[in-house]
Amino acid sequence: MNYSPLNPYKMTTISFPKKATLIMMMATFIMLAQFRVSAASAPSGLSEAYTQYHALQLALAGDNAMAAQKAAIDLKADLKDIRGAGKALSAATGIAGTQVITTQRKWFSSLSTDMMALLKAHVPKGSMIYVHYCPMAKAYWLSNSKTIKNPYYGQKMSDCGSTTGMIM
Repeated sequence: MNYSPLNPYKMTTISFPKKATLIMMMATFIMLAQFRVSAASAPSGLSEAYTQYHALQLALAGDNAMAAQKAAIDLKADLKDIRGAGKALSAATGIAGTQVITTQRKWFSSLSTDMMALLKAHVPKGSMIYVHYCPMAKAYWLSNSKTIKNPYYGQKMSDCGSTTGMIM
């Protein structure tokens, strides 16, 4: 039944084609709403992957190539089952394959860009991730803290950089 704006007491019936169209529109809306909820939720393992990424960032900031390699190995394990993480997985593999810190730092730049894209698309619940930039390396990195701990130059320039944004 439809409401008639000219006569509020008069109701009209909906014809069959209009009912079918209305039902199809409602069904489509419900399906899209369900898809949107599932697409927005973070993939399983992304939160763990970010934890390993952060451990890697701190290891590089502390000039600890062995700890960086270990964190990259753990990060690889977390990334392997996340859809869309192929580039990040490749960069983590590059870091895990060496103990040469300058090489690890080059891979880390790519890893940071890829992790930033993943995290922007699927923000883990309750997270506040800071985006930092190093003008010397011309590269970004992510952190749990607003405090700058530069992974590209380590302890010799640990506070070089600035906070450029947040992912939350």
